[in-house]
Amino acid sequence: SQNQFKIDTDIKIVFTITNNSDKEYKFCYWQTPLEKSFTSDFFEIKFEDKIIEYSGVMIKRGSPHKSDYFFLKPKQSISEEINLRDGYNINKQGIYKIRFKGSQINNLQNSNQIEISIN
Repeated sequence: SQNQFKIDTDIKIVFTITNNSDKEYKFCYWQTPLEKSFTSDFFEIKFEDKIIEYSGVMIKRGSPHKSDYFFLKPKQSISEEINLRDGYNINKQGIYKIRFKGSQINNLQNSNQIEISIN
């Protein structure tokens, strides 16, 4: 809900997945903010048309188990707040373009891009 942040504050965004279909949707929560922390480079963040490199932890895993999946009913949503500074070095004033990068592991698509302003 917020798109302007001060240079020295947390940059918390809300990540939401919504099932817009009429059928139940199954996806793995790995490599998403639903893990409640950064476990991989799951956002593409650009500043002045340059990608901000991921600086968080990378977790290697085997194959997901049934307990690693969420099932969303039709029209249901799930959300989680995450601080972008925990995974990316965002330290300059200006406009940042952000999008979630889906993967084969989580079976999610790339998101639309949002913009935030750092003052």
